[in-house]
Amino acid sequence: MKQWVRKFGIFLITVILLVPVPVLAQAQGNNRSGPDESRQYKVRGIQRTILDIRVKEIAKEAEGLSQYEQIKYVYDYIILNCEYNSKYDGAYNALVRGWACCNGYASAFCEIMEELNIPCKYTTGEDHAWNTVYLDGYWYNIDTTWGDEGGDKISYEYFLKSNKDWTGEWPAMADAKSSYPVENLDKRYDYPDFAKREKTYLIAGVTGIIVVIVLLKSLFGFWGHTSTRSRIEKNEELIRNMYRLPEDQ
Repeated sequence: MKQWVRKFGIFLITVILLVPVPVLAQAQGNNRSGPDESRQYKVRGIQRTILDIRVKEIAKEAEGLSQYEQIKYVYDYIILNCEYNSKYDGAYNALVRGWACCNGYASAFCEIMEELNIPCKYTTGEDHAWNTVYLDGYWYNIDTTWGDEGGDKISYEYFLKSNKDWTGEWPAMADAKSSYPVENLDKRYDYPDFAKREKTYLIAGVTGIIVVIVLLKSLFGFWGHTSTRSRIEKNEELIRNMYRLPEDQ
């Protein structure tokens, strides 16, 4: 019984060490460069790994679109899949947990833009964070937080705006003389269930770990004295048979 307890303990520790488990990320976010880096938050360790997976998956779904469509895809995604909550900071909460304050919205947008190789800045005012994004040779103001009208409602009043047309927080950082000529604003994208997909990855990973452990045990008998004692007993029996030695009494 003790041996089984020990084996289960070894297995449990292995799983805990190898499998990423989401933990509370309050007061955390990204560490990408921007005009006011001091207002951003860092994601470390397991949270960084999970966030990177989510960012890469979202960016991969936007591959093949024009840069304008990629920006709109990400803008719409964040608004539709994140709910404003002033208690939670950072890109991890915005993209993984689905709720964040303005710096979470802005950090999340920066993370995905960087993965798509679209220049983006994390921009801050006195009490707000938003973004400036580079498209077709100019910088434009963009604010996913204020574009979120709740539920499935999206406002494009803060989408790719010049300073002249900007009604959001200041200081505005665009250098374009006029707002970007946007199109297909009524288009809605088909977003995969990334959380469900990642759960499948997790299950597959745990299954793989179990298979590897079982194979290692069967091949090398690495689980301690029981396998070692069994090999010694077999060797002793072989030697007794070779030399016709009597068994120990």
